[in-house]
Amino acid sequence: MTDNSKFEDDCRSIIGNQSYVLFTLDKLIYKLVKQLQTVSSDELDGKLLQLYEYERLRKPEKFVDSAYYENAHVLLHEESIYRFECTSSPTRLSIQLMDGGSDKSEVVAVAVDPKFAGYLHNDYLSVEHGKKESSAVLLKR
Repeated sequence: MTDNSKFEDDCRSIIGNQSYVLFTLDKLIYKLVKQLQTVSSDELDGKLLQLYEYERLRKPEKFVDSAYYENAHVLLHEESIYRFECTSSPTRLSIQLMDGGSDKSEVVAVAVDPKFAGYLHNDYLSVEHGKKESSAVLLKR
């Protein structure tokens, strides 16, 4: 196995100062996989992902950030909320800290079909306590 410092020196001699990206890529991938494992095993993160998917499928052509934000705020209470946005042209990832807003948000009454409410609660927002979760993270190649 090659020593890390020798690998870094070899990269610098071949590529130059821009080789930093190459010899730190393994650390970045390792940390990314650890974060994905944390997200996949955390109950609250799972609920947030399910909420995002629900909001995205409600009206795919018009995703309403404000509705998603208010629903996420209910789950997160006083925690900070960050908005991640990926665009492919140009390739960009933006991360935004969402404003906490006022402490008294306006309550909007919405009628929900009881069958749909049961479906949403039982299939998407419930947590199975007896089910053993896999700790492995699978990535598409």
